[in-house]
Amino acid sequence: LIVVTAFITFSGFANANDTSTYKSDQLLLAHACARLEKDREQIKWANDVLKQHPENIIAIRVKLVGFTNLALAGKLKKKNEWKQIKNEMEFLNNKKINFSDTLFISGCYAYRIENNPEKAIKLWQAGLEESPQKDIFTAALILIKALKPQIAMIKAAKNSPLLWYALVKSGLIEPSTKANMETSIQAIKFLLGIDSKG
Repeated sequence: LIVVTAFITFSGFANANDTSTYKSDQLLLAHACARLEKDREQIKWANDVLKQHPENIIAIRVKLVGFTNLALAGKLKKKNEWKQIKNEMEFLNNKKINFSDTLFISGCYAYRIENNPEKAIKLWQAGLEESPQKDIFTAALILIKALKPQIAMIKAAKNSPLLWYALVKSGLIEPSTKANMETSIQAIKFLLGIDSKG
């Protein structure tokens, strides 16, 4: 039985050893990890595709979304971790393309790594128009003082730790109203290079 199983699994019988589906299989695994909020695994599977196909737009988007989620969760801390997405950011920049799910991290990359606040503002403003997650774009613009905080933003901030933190930092609301902001503090420090004092 073992010999028959090995023959079927590793031979060309019924195309069992066909490797042409590897890329799509890896993308499916990356998407599955994204749905399960397994961001590191999502990035790993996207990287596997990108090793063979560095211009695969789907894998680039999946990787960047995973990276964004890790950053927003406060799980990225060192500036050199931006190197993980350098190739993908350069590809998007060179092709002059962005997607609603990559505009936020593209703006953060422009602001933090490229030292180009004007580009970051344009990307985040585009995100306010295109993305359903307006809160993260609003928060970034408030934090770099490119958008004035307004009382009407408080309602949206109740479900957005990042926007809540931006409104606290701007002085619009009191810090005592939301006790645990450590994740947002770490996320902002990594994404924008702004610490809790600055």
